[in-house]
Amino acid sequence: MAAQPSTAPLRAPTPSVTGQPTASPVALSPIPLPDSLNYIGLFLTLECNLNCSYCINDPQQLGRRNALFPMDGKSARKGLTPEQWVAALRRLPFRPGLPITLQGGEPMLYWGGQGLGLILSQVPHYFDLLTNFALKPEVFARYLNGQQAKLQRDAPYPSIRVSYHADEMNRAWNGRGFEALVARCEALRDYGFRISPRKADSDVGIYMVEHPQNRVTAEMKAAYEGRVPFETKEFLGVHDGKLYGRYLYPFSTDLIARGIYPTTLQCECRTTELLIDPMGFVWGCHYYLYEGWSHGGPLREFAALEQEGFRYARHGARIFAGRAMAPVGHLLDPDFAMAELEVFRPCKQYGRCIGCDTKIKNDRFQSYYDRGIPHTSVQIRNIHMPADLLGQIDNLEQTRRFFSATAKEATPMNNALPAAAARKRVLIIKPGYGETLDPDNSGMVSLGDILRTTVILHLFPPQDYHVTWVVDQKGVALLKGNPFIDRLLVINPFTPHLLLSEWFDIVVNFEREPGICAVSDRIPAWRRYGFRLDAQTHTAVCYDHADEALSFTTDAEAKRRKAKSWSEILYEMLGHRYAGQSYVLGYQPRSAISHDVGLNHLIGHKFPLKRWPEPYWQALHDELATSYSVDWQQGANDIEDYIEWIAGCRLLVTNDSLGLHIALGLGKPVIALFGPTVAGEIDGPNLTRITPPLPWDCIPCVESSCSQATPCMQHIPVQMVGAAVRAQLSRQA
Repeated sequence: MAAQPSTAPLRAPTPSVTGQPTASPVALSPIPLPDSLNYIGLFLTLECNLNCSYCINDPQQLGRRNALFPMDGKSARKGLTPEQWVAALRRLPFRPGLPITLQGGEPMLYWGGQGLGLILSQVPHYFDLLTNFALKPEVFARYLNGQQAKLQRDAPYPSIRVSYHADEMNRAWNGRGFEALVARCEALRDYGFRISPRKADSDVGIYMVEHPQNRVTAEMKAAYEGRVPFETKEFLGVHDGKLYGRYLYPFSTDLIARGIYPTTLQCECRTTELLIDPMGFVWGCHYYLYEGWSHGGPLREFAALEQEGFRYARHGARIFAGRAMAPVGHLLDPDFAMAELEVFRPCKQYGRCIGCDTKIKNDRFQSYYDRGIPHTSVQIRNIHMPADLLGQIDNLEQTRRFFSATAKEATPMNNALPAAAARKRVLIIKPGYGETLDPDNSGMVSLGDILRTTVILHLFPPQDYHVTWVVDQKGVALLKGNPFIDRLLVINPFTPHLLLSEWFDIVVNFEREPGICAVSDRIPAWRRYGFRLDAQTHTAVCYDHADEALSFTTDAEAKRRKAKSWSEILYEMLGHRYAGQSYVLGYQPRSAISHDVGLNHLIGHKFPLKRWPEPYWQALHDELATSYSVDWQQGANDIEDYIEWIAGCRLLVTNDSLGLHIALGLGKPVIALFGPTVAGEIDGPNLTRITPPLPWDCIPCVESSCSQATPCMQHIPVQMVGAAVRAQLSRQA
């Protein structure tokens, strides 16, 4: 029995005998596997020595195998090095009943034939091998480096499953293809393998696909009987307009191939298998994997990801931005977790599914034959089935549960969609529990942070985007009626369950609370921005473009010295350049201007140091009241009343608080007083910033307590503020 692998953190390999470049060493922790995982498929290479007319790697079965996966270009790097595979596979826990299935292409060709032995000798797992026996038996055995036991396990079928391809093998072996294949299998007995005509007692067996053009001849039967196991396997797909195989989801494989519908359909899907391509990318289904590798594969993307230490969760969206089909992760990503496979993701290719993904079959627990529970490699839901196809489905009542609630209204992908469906779906997660660029973890709702996040809404014009915003109940009044927001989702204990049942084109998460990050990461989406969860440390980390923003929450000095506004940083987190866009208020006040100056003197409980002393406010009132109409802050207990009061001010004098952001959102001239907070974070066309005229290095301290004898806000003179008010009102006049 193979030994249990160590649970100590591993490290990605550095160059050794292979001479191949690899990333710098990065600690790699084991990846827990769910008990329900049914299959681990490792495509060591997609190159093959045969060019069969029928090949599962050629989704449309057009005889293009050599064109899609050419054998030339030997200098091009087309797979992980053996050292990298060892580092990746050692992350997977050893399970005797869950082998790693090596396939391709032809896996015997990997690394010049020597790759299998190099990998098997360094990992504890059992392996299955799907092969056409490209190497001679003695060469294959020599390259295994004595690792035969890794291909021998207690199972009801052979671990080495050899496929027979009549046309190609008869061509290669002078018309004696099947006899030569049987002889090669039998010869493995001399190299430590069990060979028996009973498949349960044999390490090797021969299989042939039941393609309509394939026949089991009398000569073949005479060749294998009493020597090696031989079986036929169900042909899956379309041949001469006929569909072969039994499938759970209607038209999943033949919608396009049989001309049933002119375009593919939308759906959501997830895999029950761990599918790994030659570069270590993890894919959501066989179709995406094969199409992702057609005509060369993601070689440039791999090179870019390698430069980033294989951190696909952080950089994958950017690196694969130009590709229609992208993987779900990478096995050398320190942050990769099997939870990525549990997410239902939006797909626009329903109707081109590979037969092995949607056929009804057993899982490794015999669920179908023993309990009548159909298993498929890919689970699919919310299929946008056109109404005119429903009448062609024989088992409509049994399969209706897989269709979207609006299936009767579904339309083909290339036709004009209804306006709402044509818009991209965006989810913004900003309930306000933690300020985006502050190390705040108080859990108190920051209404100001919610409001200033609305600046990003300009990136999602209503004619092109359908926006859902997740918000705390306290923030609803700020966002209600916002012309950019289609749905306000007030957060409650059931909100995560609702979001996990939906899908979005874009998810923006500006909350760092680990529980929120964990839910956000699992919501089906094409693109993600902001913060995510580190599966190892259970803390918030960031997606592309948000590294600087995250640093401000952990490095007080970086936050103090930053030279960018809050709005500018939010735009950069989404990969855009800020150009002076304003906040977008939901509530639209009706008040006319009723007084010249509003004194917004109150402050929230979270940061009392921001408040200018009350006697100073009174002195300012008395000074200004001789020349202007001055009013004290109103609406402290009602957001709408508060907005109406600010709307009635010609100019607002304010602490660094919610009122400051509301006034900027309304386009008001503002005199803002800053001390412990960063004045440069706020900008606006009519904003005047006043800071304490002090040489103190601690300003701004970004702290909730003061180390000085008197807080800095007490050093802002009333006369300075009064002069700024008079100057601003003179300019307005």
